[in-house]
Amino acid sequence: MVEVFSKELICLKVTKYIVLTIILILSGEALAETEITQINPKVCPQGIHEQPNGIFAIHVFCDDALGTNITVFVNKMGAPFHQEYNLGNRFWQNQEWAFDVMSFAWLPNNKLLLSTSAVYGSGAVYLLDPSKKQSKVLLKINGAIIELVSVKNEKVNVRYEVGFDGYQYETIIMQ
Repeated sequence: MVEVFSKELICLKVTKYIVLTIILILSGEALAETEITQINPKVCPQGIHEQPNGIFAIHVFCDDALGTNITVFVNKMGAPFHQEYNLGNRFWQNQEWAFDVMSFAWLPNNKLLLSTSAVYGSGAVYLLDPSKKQSKVLLKINGAIIELVSVKNEKVNVRYEVGFDGYQYETIIMQ
């Protein structure tokens, strides 16, 4: 009888261990930071940057003295066609957010977060929903060069510089 009790106790402890391990793994994924790609003139990875779990991508254009510019496009068209896009209309670009991009991050919800410089761009942080061709300004600072620093859950940390006064930091809450 003692032996049966010991097996049940061991089984219970192993089950608890497995459950706790699963919880830690899942919470780690939920708390993981989103990868940010810096595409400023110093570090400019020209070319296609695919959405990790979706059909969209951006193309980065390293235009030297004209800044670093992007376009969003449907990289994997497939059928049926996406509502906002078709074979003759697979690109989306808007001067407000596509010019002089400093950094971007594909979010887990398949939206695109990016920051721009005010030199040729707008000096703002944007949240783009490529599937609906919608953009939203999260932060705009006149004359600023803004870079994404970290993205974790709904918090976006940015650093920006206006003139030559050094970097300042700000946290944005995405809603």
